[in-house]
Amino acid sequence: MITGLTVAARVVTFVADYQSYKQSKRKEDDLAVRRFILNRSNSARGQTNNILKWAYKNGNSDLENSAKGILQELDLLKNEVNLAETGIKWPFFTPKCSVDVNTLEKIIDFDAGILEEMEQVVKALREMELAIAEEEYDIMKGMIMIDTAIGRTRDNFRGRIELIKGQK
Repeated sequence: MITGLTVAARVVTFVADYQSYKQSKRKEDDLAVRRFILNRSNSARGQTNNILKWAYKNGNSDLENSAKGILQELDLLKNEVNLAETGIKWPFFTPKCSVDVNTLEKIIDFDAGILEEMEQVVKALREMELAIAEEEYDIMKGMIMIDTAIGRTRDNFRGRIELIKGQK
């Protein structure tokens, strides 16, 4: 259980009132995690729009296309987070559902990984904005890595939802 506590502490660094899916707090924890993802997605979107504007203004079509791809990934992630079904539809969120410790630890681990990844995406985009401002020209590799990280986040979010749906 020490491992579970350590993973939950990783989540608490992003979501202060996280309760590790205590039976009476599952909806609240899920909502808090999804809100954080949406918040960081919005930040990443704003930063990517800044990069897109710069690329367009300077005629850098490769960077422009990369930024558009990132915006598309962010929009897909936000859509998946917004449409994630919670509440009474899935037994996991009902007070009568008991979930084994192993499954809870997996969900919490998904949460920690997703939140950390989103924080890294925002940080990387900040660094990318600075690199562009300082006219560093090896930025395409960074843009590709950011796009890949957002895709990984989407995959992990879908895995998290599937795990929650599977609880009976």
